Amino acid sequence: MNRRGAVWRILFYLAGTVLLSMGLTLNTKTELGTAPILTLPLALSEILQIHFSVLVFILYAVFTTLSFLLAERPGRVKILLQFPFSFAFSMLLELWGGVFYFSFTAVWQQYLLLLAAMMLTAAGVSCMINMELITNPADGFADTVGRLTGKGVGTGKNIVDITCALCAMLIGLAVRRRLMGVGIGTVISMVAVGRFIAIFQKLFRKKMRTIAGMNESA
Repeated sequence: MNRRGAVWRILFYLAGTVLLSMGLTLNTKTELGTAPILTLPLALSEILQIHFSVLVFILYAVFTTLSFLLAERPGRVKILLQFPFSFAFSMLLELWGGVFYFSFTAVWQQYLLLLAAMMLTAAGVSCMINMELITNPADGFADTVGRLTGKGVGTGKNIVDITCALCAMLIGLAVRRRLMGVGIGTVISMVAVGRFIAIFQKLFRKKMRTIAGMNESA
């Protein structure tokens, strides 16, 4: 890989990180329920009156720690890089959380925002996956769960998403007697984001990796 390709690789990865943080933040603003992986920190944020971004950092740190403990030794060093990523990513969520504000006058506006949030999330995940640098802690833990179950990363992500959503539901019902962080938008995101990622991969993966000087076997 030449220097120019390396620069593009970093730029694509950083763009993916920004897009993902924007997408996840917008998802929380729809008032339809947030992305499955964020339901637990969102519910705890409301109950404990702690900043949402702080709880996301804690959750990602837990995912990173578990991935590190369950990983084989050769892959552990790269996993440790997920800690500084988690901190930077939580700061991005804090930034966008203060920037974005919406007041809805019709339900269709909420669903339109949800669509935009899912597309940004998918674009961000696609960029980050393609550049193969630091893994998003949530995706890294999903991969770990997939390996342990022998079912692959897709099933691992489903397990992690459903576990977070169920925990948020149980905590919300136990403490506030209502669902917190979970809604129709959560269900839609659980199904649709994966499809959007597949579309982005089909349209842009090869071109992005070519620009970044990465061949398909990398």
